[in-house]
Amino acid sequence: METETTNNESIISFINACNDLVDGKFILADIKISKILKAISQSTEIYNLIAESMINYDFDAEFEKAVVKNEQGVEKFELPEDPEKLIPLVFCLLVEIDSKRINLNDFIKAQFPLVNNQNEEYLAFAKTIIIPFRNAIAEIFGTEVITKIEEKQEIYTNVIDEKIKELNEKVDEETAVEDDYKTVFDETHTTTIISTSSPVIDSLVEIQKRLQEDEEVELLFDRILRLSRILEDKLIFIRNPLKKSNLELILDALFEATQIKNVKIIVALVMALNNFAGNDRHLKQEIRELNTICYNFYE
Repeated sequence: METETTNNESIISFINACNDLVDGKFILADIKISKILKAISQSTEIYNLIAESMINYDFDAEFEKAVVKNEQGVEKFELPEDPEKLIPLVFCLLVEIDSKRINLNDFIKAQFPLVNNQNEEYLAFAKTIIIPFRNAIAEIFGTEVITKIEEKQEIYTNVIDEKIKELNEKVDEETAVEDDYKTVFDETHTTTIISTSSPVIDSLVEIQKRLQEDEEVELLFDRILRLSRILEDKLIFIRNPLKKSNLELILDALFEATQIKNVKIIVALVMALNNFAGNDRHLKQEIRELNTICYNFYE
């Protein structure tokens, strides 16, 4: 694969989609995998690159090669170093996960058995699979990888600079009136006051927290919509006409509540779903996931 140089926004969108997964939570992983695949499909450059790499490609054989044993005989998943082999392998893996032919949770538990909890499993998946995939494609197109943390830090720094500027202007106004305190508000002392003032720090911390949380909340709403559509499709398995009608009404209301982003209504409707169909074998998996998402709203 020859290195190409491009400023195409679609490459950056792909990198950002990968960063979303790396910086996110396990509960949102399937949405973020779908976003990565969508970014690939919307990029002519990446799509053509992967299409070329898929010619005569045997995913099953390459997947088996990637599952290796360490000295203790424990299996683990290792990507090949060659980008020509790495890129199609990860792409096919993500397609299999997105289509539910491979269960992400089962895959992570099987391939990263030495980690201690779900968070570590997710980090292992991101570090071992998504980051190398992202970096390989970015390098081919000569595009710099800027992580989400770096983007947020830049935004955060700009907000801090603006806040300090506002506070400096306020201090200047006060010192112009209070002649007796001109010597107190010298440049050094002013900076000290700003950097150690508890209300200012609290304000800046709150801004940073909102920047980090807003995107996660949006993805939670997207996940609710997706699960609601799956539940709607599965209503064909409900034979009781009254129960089916009630569930249709609840799901319609859930669609609307998600669009207006009303968390209280969403939680109430999910509670209603639990009462009506929480134990239904066809619907309980999606309802269980909705319960987890509602919990995440209040984490």
